[in-house]
Amino acid sequence: MTALPDDSRPCTREWNPVTVTSEGVWQGKRVRWSATYGNTCELRARTGESAVFSF
Repeated sequence: MTALPDDSRPCTREWNPVTVTSEGVWQGKRVRWSATYGNTCELRARTGESAVFSF
């Protein structure tokens, strides 16, 4: 498990789960990462608005 940046912005406690998944090949090895967040605000806060999950 890899830690992602934690932007400490306040988010509502609304429960509207969002699951993101990323997979591919890194240095010849297959890698996969998946996480579920309580809502899109929490997703953005935890991933640091990474371009990978900007949708």
